[in-house]
Amino acid sequence: MPDYQAIIDEIRGILLSSDATRSERDEPLARDYAQACAEANGRLAGSQKLLKQGLRAEALHAAKSQPDLIEGIESLFFFTGRADWLERVEMYALPASQALDEEAFASLQEAFAEEAPLQNLLRKHRRLAMARAPLRERIGVLRRLAEQDPTSPIWLENIGTYEAVRIEQIRHEAARARANRDVAGLSALEAELSSSGWTVSLPPNVLADVRRALAQFRKEDARRELAAVELELNEAHSAFDYARARTARGRWTTSLNLASLPSDDPLLERAEPALEWLARRDRDDQEEAEYQHACGLLDAHLDEEAARGDLERAYQAVTRFDRGLPSVMQTRYEARLRAIEIEGTRRRRLVLACSVSGIVIAGSLGGWIFYQQGRSREARLVSDVIVRALDEGKLEGAIKAEADARKNDPGLLRSAETAEARSRLAQAVKAEEQRRTDFAAALGDASVAGIAKDPPESLVRARALARGEEIGQVERLEGSRHRSFEARVTTNTKEFLPKYQAVLTTIAALREAIPRAEDYEEIEKQVEAALTAKPVLADQPEFYGEELHQTGDSIGRISAEIRSEVELRRRERSATEGIARSIREIAGRPESYEAALNATLKDKQLASRPRGQDSLRVIGEKPAWSAAIDWSRCVRGWGENAMDVLSKDAFVRAKQCDVLLEKHATLPDRDSIAAIRDHFQALDKRREAKEVIEGVLSSFLFDRVQLVEVDESRGTMRYYAKSPPDGQNARFLIGFSATNVRPKVIPAGKFRTSQAPQTKHVNAIRKAFQDDPTLARWDGMMLDAMKRLAQDPKLDPIPKRILMIQMAQAGSQGSMGFRDAIGEMLGRLKDPKIPDGMYWMDPEKNATCDPVRKDIEEIIAELRWDIVAEKMTDGRAKLAKILRTVPQPVGVLVQPKKGDWQCEPRIAAPRDGRLFVIVPGAKQSAWKSVGAVKDRKVVVSPSEVDLLVQGRLVFSAPD
Repeated sequence: MPDYQAIIDEIRGILLSSDATRSERDEPLARDYAQACAEANGRLAGSQKLLKQGLRAEALHAAKSQPDLIEGIESLFFFTGRADWLERVEMYALPASQALDEEAFASLQEAFAEEAPLQNLLRKHRRLAMARAPLRERIGVLRRLAEQDPTSPIWLENIGTYEAVRIEQIRHEAARARANRDVAGLSALEAELSSSGWTVSLPPNVLADVRRALAQFRKEDARRELAAVELELNEAHSAFDYARARTARGRWTTSLNLASLPSDDPLLERAEPALEWLARRDRDDQEEAEYQHACGLLDAHLDEEAARGDLERAYQAVTRFDRGLPSVMQTRYEARLRAIEIEGTRRRRLVLACSVSGIVIAGSLGGWIFYQQGRSREARLVSDVIVRALDEGKLEGAIKAEADARKNDPGLLRSAETAEARSRLAQAVKAEEQRRTDFAAALGDASVAGIAKDPPESLVRARALARGEEIGQVERLEGSRHRSFEARVTTNTKEFLPKYQAVLTTIAALREAIPRAEDYEEIEKQVEAALTAKPVLADQPEFYGEELHQTGDSIGRISAEIRSEVELRRRERSATEGIARSIREIAGRPESYEAALNATLKDKQLASRPRGQDSLRVIGEKPAWSAAIDWSRCVRGWGENAMDVLSKDAFVRAKQCDVLLEKHATLPDRDSIAAIRDHFQALDKRREAKEVIEGVLSSFLFDRVQLVEVDESRGTMRYYAKSPPDGQNARFLIGFSATNVRPKVIPAGKFRTSQAPQTKHVNAIRKAFQDDPTLARWDGMMLDAMKRLAQDPKLDPIPKRILMIQMAQAGSQGSMGFRDAIGEMLGRLKDPKIPDGMYWMDPEKNATCDPVRKDIEEIIAELRWDIVAEKMTDGRAKLAKILRTVPQPVGVLVQPKKGDWQCEPRIAAPRDGRLFVIVPGAKQSAWKSVGAVKDRKVVVSPSEVDLLVQGRLVFSAPD
């Protein structure tokens, strides 16, 4: 990928040059710039595609990968002088570059802006996950993420998975809290269960059990609290300590609500006197406060010179306490009442004087207008009668009223009061004549209109215009048309309904056959054939009965359901095939399996179906199957000879095992992984163990020691020296330090010199190390050396035992199999009854050493080398079997049709064996058998029906 900034810097250099002529760098630089712009747009298009699929996190990750896309775009498309460069490109006909895809760039910037507020929550989410924080905290963060990032379905999916596990945790936590009477813990669980953020349905018994236990414990605690409060209440009552008693009463009331004491409980009787005393004191205090308030209100009214009614009400509020008013306030109240009375008398006299003057003036005008008012009232009466009749739709009544007035008093119709009524009447008469004409025309048109289910427009118009007997004419015409329509509908239904029902039966049978079908194309062909056989209704649809229409609608609906179901099943099959294909990549790209599962959930229709629910369930089981995949990949990467590796490889493999054990706390193979790790750790320690052995071999008592046998009167004596005797002078080892020597005169011809037996063994062991520099034959080398030591009759039993113990201990550090096999033998050799520090090298002390030598020889004689060799073989075989039988992913469970379960892809298993799935548990996942491989054929036969989940990963392991 080109260095964007380097290209831009070079372009700027050319643009800043004083030489504007074309240079030899122009064309390759323009080509590089065009390629960089094309690559940036290509990455933009990829990010845009991911954004449209709802994969915002993946799109941002792709954009932030080096080189950073946003920074690259800013460098390529927004640098100073870009317009000058594009002009130079056009002028010299250089390779042109693409313009920025601004829409895609804007979408990407918007995605970054939306992601920014989520970063703190995402960091907290990752931190809690790495710290294995309690699910309660992690679910809270996920809920906030889902609230702030509603376009990403992954949060709700994870919340559902976590909440299902959390509910099981709550069951166990509630049980522990009940056993420990942990009220605080139960209260916290109740608050958590009662919160409104749950996306899964809470089992009703979980919250009910917590509340029931909490109520019981609170009731018992409240009963104990009441007993303590009762004593405090009575002590405060005896001391007339009102403040202390009120505080105690508050505690009493709170606890009493929780304790639900029976009415005859002794606690209630003992507390009653104190509570009644408090109630009386409360009433007295309340009455005093109300009296003071009433006095204050009356005092304020007097200050404000309020009205008489307000004063009297305030006065009554005070006097209801039967305590009277303070003397000063009583005097002020009476004075204010007298002032109000004097002011009222003056106002009444003024009003009376004004009223008498008005009556005298009005009397002089009455007679003059009496006559005119009478004629006007009669004209208005005629007008009102006509208008009321017209408003009520009674035209005949209005005409009669006008005629009566014309006959009895024509002058009234000439008055201004009746002008508007007469005008309205004339318009109404004209409109009625037009209505009758329109009705006759509409009825005539309707009588010759063609038969149809709905009335023609002319008939609708005629009904709207009809009045009186005209309505009957319309109804008779409607009845005639309806009978004709029903007759035609009956004829058509009898002819076509049986044919439609036959097609419906065929279509319905095809829908029922879909779950058992293998060839969806054939189903579609049969559907099309059935629809082709359905007769086409040539006439208008309205002439076919409701039953015929319903049957036709059912045919159309079921046909559409079949097409939709077939399409969904095709997509399900495609999703299943995608999940199965991902198994081929699972060794190198395990994330491809999860991506294939998530692809099913992105299809909203599939996500709501059992296939989608299965994918959601399998995704929720990721901690279990991802652990199994990591373990299988690890073993597969070690190859066939996994047990025999060099020290540096053993160190790496031991670390791999440690990582697996730390990462996957619920993996059911943890004991096996620990055993394999211990084996590799021992292999890694062989170099250290060899150095320990070489240190033992370098001891001055074992390394380069000469055996000098001297014939003496008491027999042949064995002496050990670091060099052969020089003449008659010799210095022999008599202790555990190189300085512990004894000189001795040995006559010539009376001694024989040879290499000491222990030195021969030391040299043999060193030779074995040289022959096997990689220490691959460690177990056999250690066992052979010990066996040769044990079977050497010339080697003194005491150093023989020392060397055997040292070889066994150091050999155990380099091999777990050797350690387990030699353990019992090492225990025999280290018999505490055998003393250490025996001076076996000093022949003068043989008398004290001989009994010990005898005991050692008896122990060594009883050692079973065949049993040790067999244990070593069995231990190695056990480890080899662990590695050989690690389950490997071979496919996923699929159900092509109902009742038929298979493992896809149909791979040929390497050998006969069993099929497993791994399912999560509360504390540890578990391997469950779902079938077997026999004669290279895969047969799915689960031990439990619940194990059959589409998309669940299938593992194979040899027997």
